[in-house]
Amino acid sequence: MAANIQCPNCQQSISPEAPVCPHCGTQIQSHMQQIGLTPGELTQPLPDVVKQFDASATTNMTIAGVLIAFYSGAIFAGKVISQGLLYSLLYALPIVLLLIAIILALRVSYPDGYLTDEYLTLIKKKEKRLQSSSIFLEVAIGILVISVFVYLIRPA
Repeated sequence: MAANIQCPNCQQSISPEAPVCPHCGTQIQSHMQQIGLTPGELTQPLPDVVKQFDASATTNMTIAGVLIAFYSGAIFAGKVISQGLLYSLLYALPIVLLLIAIILALRVSYPDGYLTDEYLTLIKKKEKRLQSSSIFLEVAIGILVISVFVYLIRPA
């Protein structure tokens, strides 16, 4: 026996085999065809790979957030003064790239399509977004290292 589902209109619990909601009369079968899922698919858990992408995205967000906190804290606490526009851009660029990495990681965790995409499409979408987030995170860390190095070797 499959678990009950909720009516998309009145949110009442109904049998997945019911063609019409007994509470409000909404056609259930036509609604299920619109979103492309069967009642059985609605009650199945997400595949493990989708959960792993979400966990990796959370890791990217955590790393980027910690790096933003430490780097921006060091800039403000150290009262970093740049010698020109190029240095200012170099010092600010890691923060911008880390913020982009966080935004891209959020898009991994919250893509559109959980109820409309097939699992394979959803997995490909999440994988592509996670790769983008990881690339931005790696580039941001590289530029962060370069900007700290440039700051340390600057003329006093």
